[in-house]
Amino acid sequence: MSDPSVTARRGTALTPAEITALRVRGETDTDADAAVLLGCSVHTLRSHLRNARSRLGVHSTQRAIRRALA
Repeated sequence: MSDPSVTARRGTALTPAEITALRVRGETDTDADAAVLLGCSVHTLRSHLRNARSRLGVHSTQRAIRRALA
């Protein structure tokens, strides 16, 4: 994983929860699997992913994963 203080395109750093959600989602096949590993609901996971995509200025979770964790 890259530096935990990933700065998004809009100048706002991703939160630790957003970085973790992206990392775990990148290692799993589904949102449900990632939520189980994180110990949260699918709704919470998707909120973190949506916020990370917005901060990074991308439309797909895969692109957000690549950009944040490269």
